[in-house]
Amino acid sequence: MKTYRISPSLMNTFSDYLNAEELWLKFWGNADSPAKSLDEFTAEKKQNVIDYINRAPQPLNEAADRGTCLNEIVDCLIGSTPNSSVVWDKDGGKYWAERNGFHFDFDATLVEELELQFKDAIPQYHLRHVYTPRGVDYAIELHGYADYIFPTMIWDLKTTNKYEGEKYANNWQRLVYPVVAVDAEDMIKCERFVFHAVEMFSNKLSGVLHGRRWNEVYDCNIDDARSKIMEFLTSAFVPQFDKWLQEGLLTEQTILSDGN
Repeated sequence: MKTYRISPSLMNTFSDYLNAEELWLKFWGNADSPAKSLDEFTAEKKQNVIDYINRAPQPLNEAADRGTCLNEIVDCLIGSTPNSSVVWDKDGGKYWAERNGFHFDFDATLVEELELQFKDAIPQYHLRHVYTPRGVDYAIELHGYADYIFPTMIWDLKTTNKYEGEKYANNWQRLVYPVVAVDAEDMIKCERFVFHAVEMFSNKLSGVLHGRRWNEVYDCNIDDARSKIMEFLTSAFVPQFDKWLQEGLLTEQTILSDGN
């Protein structure tokens, strides 16, 4: 039986492709001369999905590395195994970190407040579970790393340049991680999923990064979330994946494996 190995990040990328017109209208719908046409924007979103599946090399992303570095410092402070891709240390009133040639200075108070926030959690826990949906001849393995697991809650640490309410409402993490955690029996129950957003800003003189912190809280309904996930994957994602595979657009079958 074929097994599709799918993460929330891939589901998010695919959702952006499906919702390309809505996103284009949000960014450029009222512009006289939009930077990209709807067709160009849709093609870009499609290519993002294909590149993700094919593991195409991606350009360096300073904002993403900033978030990775902050996560890594907090994780190590609460006892996680260090990630060799990040170098960091404390220097007076700041923590500095480097990754992929980028250097970041984080305010020590911010870092240590996050350490206190998550000190009783399990950091970077690999969640995974295999599902065999009804009416199909394949299995789906959902997987991903949850930032911080508490007994009845999962938290995800985000960094952003600008925070707006319900910024992450359409992020598949908030549905997938609780469902997988409960179904895999890593958690007895998951009552809430929380995005802990840090809106970053820098001191104009020192360049040290500070942050305003926001909680975006979602109650969990495991049965309802599981139904939504499987409907999305079986009716939208897998049929499109197979179509692109037949068209020769997917050069590496990184999410598809054959089993007995």
